[in-house]
Amino acid sequence: HMLKPKQVAAYDGVLNNVITDLVLRLRQQRATSSRLLVRDLAGEFYKFGLEGISAVLFETRIGCLKTDVPKETEDFIQSINTMFQMTLLTMAMPKFLHKIYPGPWQRFVACWDYMFAFDFQHNVMEPLRVGPAPGYSSSPAPGNKRDSWRQTHPFSC
Repeated sequence: HMLKPKQVAAYDGVLNNVITDLVLRLRQQRATSSRLLVRDLAGEFYKFGLEGISAVLFETRIGCLKTDVPKETEDFIQSINTMFQMTLLTMAMPKFLHKIYPGPWQRFVACWDYMFAFDFQHNVMEPLRVGPAPGYSSSPAPGNKRDSWRQTHPFSC
């Protein structure tokens, strides 16, 4: 077990919010469909999983279930998908071929770089931008702007 049942209860509010957002998103998609269907249900559950995981592990929501998903979140989702695809390819490829055909390995590394940069932005820089939690006296470093991260870490995988 990763968490004891008493520990899981601490996340019920957060997870209920994520579930509520999923239900609202599915209802919105059905309402806009001529056949009252959700076009990509598997994709919606994938986004739900990412949103739930980020809400619990990183204590932040990344916007996977918003009506208009932020571009950086879409890029994060794509980087995870590409990373999994490249994992299979790079692990099956003999090591000597990495020097001859470096593309898959470079994409694999670029995806991991983007995921780490995304996490850093949302879990280190964003709290500094918003300000310290009550009772803390730290202040954000000068010049830390959300858009500057986007400029230095363009999506490339």
